[in-house]
Amino acid sequence: MPLTSKLVGQELAPISVVCDTRWLMAYAAGVPDENPELFDTAAGVVAHPLFPVAPEWALLVAHRYAGSTMSRDEVARGVHVAHDLVHNRCIIPGETIDIAGRIVGVGRRRAGATQRTLFEANDGTGR
Repeated sequence: MPLTSKLVGQELAPISVVCDTRWLMAYAAGVPDENPELFDTAAGVVAHPLFPVAPEWALLVAHRYAGSTMSRDEVARGVHVAHDLVHNRCIIPGETIDIAGRIVGVGRRRAGATQRTLFEANDGTGR
């Protein structure tokens, strides 16, 4: 089945995630980035600059098959090809992030199709 343009505008139900110190350190270790401030529990762990993709991925996986006209096999063969990330501030260890998404475009490529998803995240105060 093809990726359909009818998906454009579809909202992904928001999720809330707690960005605890352990998750922040695990992400940094997995990248791998050995910068000491990413692991310093005495002074306070600093979130890796690319960490926000982790909660975005949690939202995407939670809605992987929602509204899709593709088979599970087709969805499973999807490849992440690009990511554009804008930070307004660093994530603070222990804070809850509310993240929502919306499909904003689909397109064609020689190798298949593309889907563009816009994610928006806010802290507990709505910022």
